[in-house]
Amino acid sequence: MGREGLRSRAAGPPQTPSAWRQGGRYLAVGVVNTLVGTGAMLLLLRLGVPYWPATAGGFALGLGTSFALNRRFTFGHRGDVRRAFGRFLLVTLVGYGVAFFVARRMASAALVGLSVLAAALGAGPIGASPQGFDMLAVVIGTGLYTTLTFVGHRRWTFREPRTDRGPRPAG
Repeated sequence: MGREGLRSRAAGPPQTPSAWRQGGRYLAVGVVNTLVGTGAMLLLLRLGVPYWPATAGGFALGLGTSFALNRRFTFGHRGDVRRAFGRFLLVTLVGYGVAFFVARRMASAALVGLSVLAAALGAGPIGASPQGFDMLAVVIGTGLYTTLTFVGHRRWTFREPRTDRGPRPAG
């Protein structure tokens, strides 16, 4: 492509980053938010703050970090901050509830499926200790939570209202 093609492309309106690019940014923000929140919890505990206030403070700091970074860095949102924050909290809470409620059932189904497969192959029984089961559920829940909240934030929390729509039809 020649220089003219590049110029005309560059002169166009800014494009929304792809879902893959935003997903990568979302994961990076998740790492930062985890480090900030967990670091704050550990620091507060080290300073002698009791467990519940320390974890609440760290969680709040991590949540605020996540909102601020996702709003600007991941999604480039420039709309109403209060509205976006309310939506952010709702998507986060619903995502957490759904993911970790469903994760235990998915872990159970995965273990049943593995047991059936093992029996069909003539292998011995497959089981998991209660701790192993919980660890599997946490891994599944974390993946579900990350996916659900990314989609929710991308499609609803930080979605900019479209200005190119015509008037809404009556009725």
